[in-house]
Amino acid sequence: MLSSKIKGLLVDFDKTLGFMRIPHLEMYSQIASSAGIRLSPAELTAAMMDNPLSDTWLPWQTKRGIEHFDESKSEISYRKLRCEIAFLRLKKALEPLVFFEEEVLRSVAERISQAEADLSLYELYPDTIEFLAFCEAQNIDLAVVSNHDWVLPDVLSYLGIAKYFKTVVTSARVGVRKPHPLIFERALSELSLDSEQVIMIGDSLRDDITGAKSVGIDAVLIDRTSIILRDDVLCVSKLADIHAGQNYVN
Repeated sequence: MLSSKIKGLLVDFDKTLGFMRIPHLEMYSQIASSAGIRLSPAELTAAMMDNPLSDTWLPWQTKRGIEHFDESKSEISYRKLRCEIAFLRLKKALEPLVFFEEEVLRSVAERISQAEADLSLYELYPDTIEFLAFCEAQNIDLAVVSNHDWVLPDVLSYLGIAKYFKTVVTSARVGVRKPHPLIFERALSELSLDSEQVIMIGDSLRDDITGAKSVGIDAVLIDRTSIILRDDVLCVSKLADIHAGQNYVN
């Protein structure tokens, strides 16, 4: 159960509240394959999985974390950044092929960036509405804190859950990516709450758990696959566990 001292929750979006109907890498691969890239979607997906996403963001890496303030000044500049990220991921995955056309990859990257902003690709988990309604009934302030696209507020509206959130803090607009402390600090400021008054809920040990704890926020890992087993992290398998009577959060 949630402690009475908890006044707010920071909640990730991807794999926590909702998901893309077509997994991200699969979408990359389908678009690339349709453009004539000489790898099957399965082969390209495997190649991208061999190259960590963090490597693609190295040009924007700082001592505090990934920062892209200039690119986040507008949706247009951010869309250009997403195109570059998609291009770099494809280029890295295709390096084993001696030949590829940069113009083709640039075109594919642009199509991928456009697809990421397609609201119809997103869907909620079955337990999301119940969880949000519980928080509303308990007067718990909610903030989405997500490494997500510029259109995340529109995604929430499309899915019918925007009304539950006091603020939406997305990396696209803040200019940093979790686990950078600034994104969590922005959420606290937007909610007008202190770190000990909130809990972060997300699916990533690095981005959500470690990131939140770096600024003094307790965190709960949601593992919908029940693959991650850790004794040092509070973990739930669904959002309903937060309020179903189990003593997950003290």
